Amino acid sequence: MFALRENVQVDILCLATSWSLIEGALTGKGTTHGRGGKIYWPVALWLRPIFAIAGFGLLAFALIDFFRKLQN
Repeated sequence: MFALRENVQVDILCLATSWSLIEGALTGKGTTHGRGGKIYWPVALWLRPIFAIAGFGLLAFALIDFFRKLQN
């Protein structure tokens, strides 16, 4: 049971990271959650496609892994 919970936490971490990368790719603003709130920083134009590919890749990994766990 503990291993399943730990793996779900990894899926949640992947979803949060993918959301942040996709947001940075679409809006051009990256976010850092630090002490006291969000800090926005500009994403370079050449990095935006890389953020989008990485974000959608992590999103696909998290969703596929989560639904595989539900089947088992």
